[in-house]
Amino acid sequence: MAIPAAARTAWDAYANSNYGYCDAKKVAKVWGNSIDDAKTVIGQKILNNIQHLVDNDIASTRESVACSWSETELSYNDAVKLAKKWGGTIEAAKINATRQVSLMGNKKFRQTVASVLRR
Repeated sequence: MAIPAAARTAWDAYANSNYGYCDAKKVAKVWGNSIDDAKTVIGQKILNNIQHLVDNDIASTRESVACSWSETELSYNDAVKLAKKWGGTIEAAKINATRQVSLMGNKKFRQTVASVLRR
């Protein structure tokens, strides 16, 4: 989908943020629009310094929007690191990370495990 010129700044704000696809999927559910449109909404809120509203949208879908492993934007290496930290298999780490991202959103999850993923 082509991004309208007026939305490019908002799109760039989203793309350069800590929000991810799963977050956009959750915001899309709240706003009843496409995931691409939700990315622009997130970007606009970033530009207006009202990210707390994005976080509220994400939190409101805690039980109603589930994301897949690929939508977490985590890598296999991330799963290895999480498995080592959590003590379990890589597959179990992927399942646990997917569940947690589905509950709290990508941004909050990455903040929670930042020290593990940086290694």
